[in-house]
Amino acid sequence: MTGAVKLGFVVTLARRLAEKQGNEDRSRELGHLENALDDSRLAKEDVFYRPLRTESEGKWLRNNRTQDAAHWNLLTDMRLEHLQYAS
Repeated sequence: MTGAVKLGFVVTLARRLAEKQGNEDRSRELGHLENALDDSRLAKEDVFYRPLRTESEGKWLRNNRTQDAAHWNLLTDMRLEHLQYAS
């Protein structure tokens, strides 16, 4: 089930990027997919792309993650501004 959650987080980032770029059609389509994936959200926290190295790293990520990452219950510091080369 964590694959669907990670996909949901990526779709959320893509939807926000489409909104930022003014692409309403893409944003709307991604919003529908995001809503469908929302039922897959985790009850237990997970990491986005690799295992935590230390407990303090997990604590830092928990305190510095975006609201979107918290919504999907993922520990990651990935943000929209990290997608600077997306088109």
